[in-house]
Amino acid sequence: SAGGFTVLWLAFSPEMADPKSADPISRESTRLRCVMAFVPQTTLDPKQMQAWIPNNAYGNHAFGLPSMEAFVAKRDELMPWIERFSPYALASKDDPPVLLFYDNAPNLGQPYKDPPHCGNFGAGIAEKLKAVGIEHEINYNNDYAHMKWPDLFGFIKEKLTQ
Repeated sequence: SAGGFTVLWLAFSPEMADPKSADPISRESTRLRCVMAFVPQTTLDPKQMQAWIPNNAYGNHAFGLPSMEAFVAKRDELMPWIERFSPYALASKDDPPVLLFYDNAPNLGQPYKDPPHCGNFGAGIAEKLKAVGIEHEINYNNDYAHMKWPDLFGFIKEKLTQ
């Protein structure tokens, strides 16, 4: 899940290559061609997290805060950082296709037994992905029958060979 968050951050972040750098690695593009992630958190905004999953008490540690209550209290002060690192805030029309997997059905606004891995993170970002025009598919409960790419490697192969 943490890896999924990180890959979404990278996918939705602007290009970080420095074409003028003497370092050949620094000149390489940081843009991804596609993303496949399993149970990723999709926002760092504590109010958004709690709107999607009311019993969520996870995320404050990313900012070195002792509790979710402290995180919510400092939200406005932290918004520049939240907007810089939150996949939800970063998603834009020039971002790559996304395939997300959750092992539980979404139920926005309802508590969940394992908040950091809740399908509500997928449902929460789905409308944003649609609104900005990012090609995406979200699978809940391993329901592959409805998917465009039931063979997960078909998604990767298609996107990497385009």
